[in-house]
Amino acid sequence: MKPQTNKSQKRKTVEVGLLKSYANNLLSQVESPYPEYVSAEYKHGICQMLEKVLWSSKNYEGYVFLYPDKVSSILDVTNPYNFTRKYL
Repeated sequence: MKPQTNKSQKRKTVEVGLLKSYANNLLSQVESPYPEYVSAEYKHGICQMLEKVLWSSKNYEGYVFLYPDKVSSILDVTNPYNFTRKYL
């Protein structure tokens, strides 16, 4: 089922590379004066949004962990390092 759109609204676009760069910058932060910006939940949301955009635009090329030594093989969604990534 397609969502209804208002025909009078103009379609807006954003450069995917710019969005990816901005998200990568947010995901790379490990310190912030605002602790919620480095939480696992915040970073997980950024990852979900960015992956959807990259897959939809056929630009998904994977990611790498910026701190692989702090990520275990068992996914721990409360560990912010699991979402400290760089999308390629």
